[in-house]
Amino acid sequence: MSIRTYLSSLSRPTSWNDLADLLGKTIFAFAAALIASVVGYYSQAKLAADRRAQAVEEQRLAEQSEMRESLSNRRDEISLFLDYMPRDSTDPQWKTKITVLSSYCSETARERITGAIGKVLCQQVSNIGNSVAGETRAAASSLVVEAARTGDSARYVGSAVANSQSLALAASESAAPSLGDRWYAVIASVPLSQPGAVHQLAADLNQRLQRAGLPADDVHVYRTRISNSFAITSGRDKSESEAKARVRMLRQSGQIPDAFAQPNRGWVPADEVR
Repeated sequence: MSIRTYLSSLSRPTSWNDLADLLGKTIFAFAAALIASVVGYYSQAKLAADRRAQAVEEQRLAEQSEMRESLSNRRDEISLFLDYMPRDSTDPQWKTKITVLSSYCSETARERITGAIGKVLCQQVSNIGNSVAGETRAAASSLVVEAARTGDSARYVGSAVANSQSLALAASESAAPSLGDRWYAVIASVPLSQPGAVHQLAADLNQRLQRAGLPADDVHVYRTRISNSFAITSGRDKSESEAKARVRMLRQSGQIPDAFAQPNRGWVPADEVR
């Protein structure tokens, strides 16, 4: 019975006792209606909360199912990383392993690596690159200064520590998407703390590369955005195929045995340090 129906059913009081009884019944009716309203609101709120919780749970189960399917479909890709991921630079094969993984993450084919799995795997490669860069930075700085002092760029470019710095650059940037379709033919990576040494190395490398058949002033310097170092390149930015062709030529010439191709990830021209 509604409150309005209930009130219309009450008779007009004829005495104080009847009035008191009417007020008591009316107050009770309002209280009962209020309790019913609160209970109804609570029930509706609980029902809505249960529905939201059910929707969240269904979404979680759907994501788990998608992740399981993704893991199953990409088992070969995950195995590649698990088999080749070095724990640190003490791994006797870490250079080969990190080269394979960096190349895989950086290739154009990386566009198909989407979602959490690919990002996590390539980020691990990047983390290793950052670690190796830090471990070898002091030795690289010392050697590049000595190479610049003697005017012998090969003393640095052909060294194991320079190779480690180059591998670290490629690995540390491998998790980030490339910007556009431009690539570089990288000769060497030099710590940012040595802009003067970069100047001397670039001058000597220009002379060496001219003997390999490249034009004068072929060497350029860029400051990398992610690995935060100087990258010495042969020529300016190129197409991917052109950069890789230049790298092959540099290696075959014997002048730059550790040259490598790297996609553009926001590198900034820094020829002023030359």
